[in-house]
Amino acid sequence: MRAIVGIAVVFALMNGAARADELAIASPDVIGAEARYKPDLEGPLPGTLRGIHIWRAPSTPETGLLPTLYMADGGPGAYVIAARLRAAIQAGLVPPIQIVGMEPNPRNRDIEYGQPGRSAFVAHERWVLNVVIPWVERAARGSPTQRAIGGYSNGADFALAMGAAHPDVFSAVIAHSPLISLDLHINTPGHERVRWALSAGLAEYDGLPQWVVGVARAEARTAGAAVRSCVGPWLHNGQSWIDLSPSAVAWAFNFPIDRIETPLEQRSCQVIAAR
Repeated sequence: MRAIVGIAVVFALMNGAARADELAIASPDVIGAEARYKPDLEGPLPGTLRGIHIWRAPSTPETGLLPTLYMADGGPGAYVIAARLRAAIQAGLVPPIQIVGMEPNPRNRDIEYGQPGRSAFVAHERWVLNVVIPWVERAARGSPTQRAIGGYSNGADFALAMGAAHPDVFSAVIAHSPLISLDLHINTPGHERVRWALSAGLAEYDGLPQWVVGVARAEARTAGAAVRSCVGPWLHNGQSWIDLSPSAVAWAFNFPIDRIETPLEQRSCQVIAAR
């Protein structure tokens, strides 16, 4: 075990008491203490190492394969998803999953996440596909049939790009506040098998995430895919993504969401069923 480094500072202002009709927010220290840290996977470049954080709720059974969300941004990425989801799993409102937070290279995160075709992006893409996923499914109970990829901000750009490029690998994509309009081409055969959970705040970057989500939603619908789209009056920050994550994860894995949707989600999210 190793505490998730750095997120106590990033999310220090996010630990106020939740309203009675919301899931309680676990602290970064709690999620960090429950996460297993593996620092020594072979990295994207030869001769380098890169770490991952593997989180499961305490009530998770000790045997059996687990639906797995591969999340951008390492420990902070895992925390955004787990902060409210933990209470839902512990209460039995949704089945257990595991989150694999994949550490970025802080020196070229924007290229790794948002510039397909560049050497750093391709190396990172291959690292996820050829190193991280095989190790998780060999040594950490990852399900080979229930894989989702997720991220927020630039990490959402990466999640969209990976879901677009590899619909045979990922069954779902969770993209909070993507910033880059990529040439996704997710309106072609194969993408109908992917579940797309998308969100964007109206107050973010002059509406850019809302526009990107609109493009992704339209392409996914053209493919006949199921889409859950959330658009509302939130900012580009961790608290917003924490509040939007439990139901996004549940929906991505085709779990019931009615018992864990927050009022914000009830007002802001729309599900468009697959044709």
